Amino acid sequence: MNHRKYDEIVQEVNEWIKNSEDLSTDDKNLLEDVMKNEQLVRRAITESFEELGLTAKIRTFKSYVKKTQDTEENTTDDDFDKVSDEALNKEEAPDNTWDRFDLSISKKDNASIRTKLFMRQIPVLERSYDEEGNVTFTEKRDRFGLVETYSFKEAWNLIVDRLWQCESIDDKDKNGYKKTSLLGMIESLRASNEFYEALYRAL
Repeated sequence: MNHRKYDEIVQEVNEWIKNSEDLSTDDKNLLEDVMKNEQLVRRAITESFEELGLTAKIRTFKSYVKKTQDTEENTTDDDFDKVSDEALNKEEAPDNTWDRFDLSISKKDNASIRTKLFMRQIPVLERSYDEEGNVTFTEKRDRFGLVETYSFKEAWNLIVDRLWQCESIDDKDKNGYKKTSLLGMIESLRASNEFYEALYRAL
């Protein structure tokens, strides 16, 4: 990721903070202070990419100039883009795991980006009861009004822990989804665990 793409991401976040109607003045001031900490922002961006299995290396114009000072080259934007868009060495490229022996890799670590994105978007639900004892679920929000979601690791573990024995996706019998189907197993867990309620809605 070159410096221009990084600047675009930071600019979009700053615009959201500035224009958001859901944030209080104190929250805006807090987030603005956080965004001024370049090291913290860079770490947050790279960690977000890494959770999806992507390697993010943020190149800065300053770091490139430092590498070329000894040769006294005249650095232009075109020169910088040429270097910043490619790995400096082969070790920085993500490993190709597709040709490994099947049992030697982690299914979780090798999950597709689409799978990771889906699991990262499952909202955290809160259970409440009305006066008649009926259950309702609402999405949990953080102090900034954003919906909280499960991490990929949390969602993966909850799915594998209780749903690994499913025999089909949505097979039915006269009573509805079969108890051995994925949706049938999720239905049976919805009442006792908020995660499976959220997963059922997502599916």
